Amino acid sequence: MNKSQFIGNLAADAEVIQGANGEFVKFRLGVNDRHKNRAGDVVETTEWVNCTMSKNAVLPYLVKGKEVLVEGRIRAEVYKKKEGAEPGVALCLRVLELHLLGGKPTTGGGDSSVSTNGVTDQAMSKPAPVNLYRSQEEEEGDLPF
Repeated sequence: MNKSQFIGNLAADAEVIQGANGEFVKFRLGVNDRHKNRAGDVVETTEWVNCTMSKNAVLPYLVKGKEVLVEGRIRAEVYKKKEGAEPGVALCLRVLELHLLGGKPTTGGGDSSVSTNGVTDQAMSKPAPVNLYRSQEEEEGDLPF
């Protein structure tokens, strides 16, 4: 079974990209890890996960710095760095489920009582996760990665 969950913050606002099967949402998620090394010093590292999901009404809520929980299928992609350098490996996640975490998102203005998928601003200001997205597509190859 290929199923992964990550909690992290968006590196930038999500973007819409055109794929062979329609439009998709793409964003990078920074996942922090904090641990002590052998010397007892606290070390914090950030892993970056490239996320792709079907386009839907959740896009305005996926803004830089927003904390989310994503669940989906993971795969590693090899990419070329600079000429002569060793290739790099990127973690890529096909998002099947997304939850907004924390407080109210910033949407860049407009009516603050906007509703997305039936989730109101009031519900989104609660600390509990809000499920805004669940994929209806279970077929392989739907997303462009």
